[in-house]
Amino acid sequence: MAIRGTANLPASEDLIGRPVYDTSDEKVGTVEGIYLDRADGMARYLAVESGWFGSRRHVIPVDGLSARGSDPDKEILLPYSREQLSNAPTFGEEHDLT
Repeated sequence: MAIRGTANLPASEDLIGRPVYDTSDEKVGTVEGIYLDRADGMARYLAVESGWFGSRRHVIPVDGLSARGSDPDKEILLPYSREQLSNAPTFGEEHDLT
């Protein structure tokens, strides 16, 4: 699986379990899943488990994401604050994006 326009991110198959940080460099969660575009197979969104709402997930567009560090310890950086993320919709594991 590929992630378009995100050259410094780990390969999509290596994203699960990576820590996720906000614009204030605070850890806000962990990558728990990847949503693919059915048309081209490209990764479009990451599912980030924050622990704030039980088993709910934040679905984050891959556009604007970056990474720091070196493999195998790269961390994912969001272009959003904790407040923006906490105000965003959440989804359960059973939900599909359509």
